[in-house]
Amino acid sequence: MAHSSGSNDNVCQGFSHSYEEIAMPPYSFNSSENQFLYFSYLHDEDNDDAQTAYKRALKEVSQLPPPLGLKFTVTPEMLQPTSPSEVAVANKVEKLKAVQFPMSMLRIGYFKIEAKYTYELVAKCYYARQKLMWEILHDGLKYKIEIQYQNISAIRAFIDESSPGILEIELDKVPSFFREIDPKPKKHTMWTISHDFTQGQASQNRRHYLQFPPGVLDQHYMKLLQSDNRLLELSRRTFPSSQSTYFNSPLDQGMTQFSDLHAIVYPYF
Repeated sequence: MAHSSGSNDNVCQGFSHSYEEIAMPPYSFNSSENQFLYFSYLHDEDNDDAQTAYKRALKEVSQLPPPLGLKFTVTPEMLQPTSPSEVAVANKVEKLKAVQFPMSMLRIGYFKIEAKYTYELVAKCYYARQKLMWEILHDGLKYKIEIQYQNISAIRAFIDESSPGILEIELDKVPSFFREIDPKPKKHTMWTISHDFTQGQASQNRRHYLQFPPGVLDQHYMKLLQSDNRLLELSRRTFPSSQSTYFNSPLDQGMTQFSDLHAIVYPYF
């Protein structure tokens, strides 16, 4: 049974069926980029070993709002889960671990990319940190779009075991962009802040459309809604939440922000 009602035609609501696809061009390093390399590098925590991941996740649990006003304090003993109480903490940590799963297609405005191989496109959910990420492997480098739960204004999914899973989200703020630097086999992924590698589409369009292989989205979407009451409430509301397709668009007042999207020139990498 489908999780959300509606025909397949409704899945693409808000997107033109005759759009001009924009693909990701190869990245070429520009020395002028040094002017914004003042930020710290980030590593991919999914590559941590089991003990490191456990310690990091345990710390995240301690930072969650405590029930009944009680304070949760991390002690040295908790770092070695051997007693029943420690195992219980470890189980809660396990539920909050980040998960990743392959998607088959990502579309944002006129930007569209399809996976030719498994894990060329990956969706990630960081439950404890309340983030979603779309990760793209392109020309041997990884790129990712990072979305805060709090910036999601609408969400819906179409789930059927025998059909591709569809996830649609609407944002009220432009997401963050990152790209991989200095890739090395079997090493942590190092990230640096990037400009919009979707050629401006993700900085303009509020709606993201994701497609997954049959059966992939189901349990992850349900866990996402179970982990956050606000997203659960949004999933019960009308999608989209606004007629405006673009950020800061006066479309709701009867105006069109762009008269000809095909005439817009988007910057390359």
